[in-house]
Amino acid sequence: MQIPSSIFRSMRRFASALFEKSVSRLALDMLVHASPEGCVVSASYGDRKLSCHVPSSKYDSPLAQSVTLSHELVDQLCLATDRVELGEVESTENGSRFTVRWQHGLVKRQAEINLVTPTDSVASNTGLSVVDSRFLSSVAQACEMADTSSTRFALDCIELDGQHGTVVATDGRHMVRFDSFTFPWHPERVLFRKNRLFKLKELSGLGEVRLGSTKRHAGHRSWPMAVRTAH
Repeated sequence: MQIPSSIFRSMRRFASALFEKSVSRLALDMLVHASPEGCVVSASYGDRKLSCHVPSSKYDSPLAQSVTLSHELVDQLCLATDRVELGEVESTENGSRFTVRWQHGLVKRQAEINLVTPTDSVASNTGLSVVDSRFLSSVAQACEMADTSSTRFALDCIELDGQHGTVVATDGRHMVRFDSFTFPWHPERVLFRKNRLFKLKELSGLGEVRLGSTKRHAGHRSWPMAVRTAH
């Protein structure tokens, strides 16, 4: 299984925006889960989670296991010249492991990683519904209006109204509203805090957007990236 090194660089950039802290300060580890359908790279902090799905090619050897990459190793993989290779699972006296191989310039490197228990991922399409392509740009503009300085009201939040199909934000003096959306949580309303993730130009160009929610979390996916946060 191979993963483009650009995936790790993009994950760090998106994670820094989503978690609102520099990845280096967070010492952020990443989870990699490989299966016949492809590979999911994910990172979490608090009640927020970011995932990226990398489809497998017909030349890949699938690895139906999960592994945690330390933030020190992720730093090195971000510098990889081309692709990062996930080796096959090997049994050892102390359990199972596999080898990560990459190249930095002319130097070939590798690291042996112990396997971990798989976790859930928001990169799956299960429970997610396609929404209008205007959604991400609408939320980005709503984030511009939301006011983080308010201490009395949730003016730092964006409202996604399932009954009226609207994206709404206000600073207490002005309001911005976008209509004609269909959200999968009809007739509920979802509030989530503004986040600079939605200002990233890379997000709007990722493709089809899907939304879903549980009692505690809301999630959206813009292929191949997926985000889950509390609401």
